[in-house]
Amino acid sequence: MTASAPATAPEIKYAPGVYTIHFCTPIGDPNRPRAFARHYVGAAKSVGYRIDQHNRSAGFGNLIHIANARGIPWIVASVTYTDTASAAFALEKRLKHNGHHADRCPICKERT
Repeated sequence: MTASAPATAPEIKYAPGVYTIHFCTPIGDPNRPRAFARHYVGAAKSVGYRIDQHNRSAGFGNLIHIANARGIPWIVASVTYTDTASAAFALEKRLKHNGHHADRCPICKERT
């Protein structure tokens, strides 16, 4: 369930890459920072296909499915395309390990 995209919305291609999704309403318990999410970082062999799956709530137990079930709008905030799927998954792992997704989110940067 996507919301209106920002003015500089990334182009969604059917190619390997890493994407960041921004939740318009955070998910979780604000009193427990480790159980509170405003972003989801994912990688795919085909970003366009994976975003289509997220829109259909295909796949269970992830934050996108929870957001869709609760009616929380989300936006694809950024996409980094890679040459191969393995490069996308390696980048995703590095980004998730580093954390601080709000620092890289163009939507959060616009609001500060």
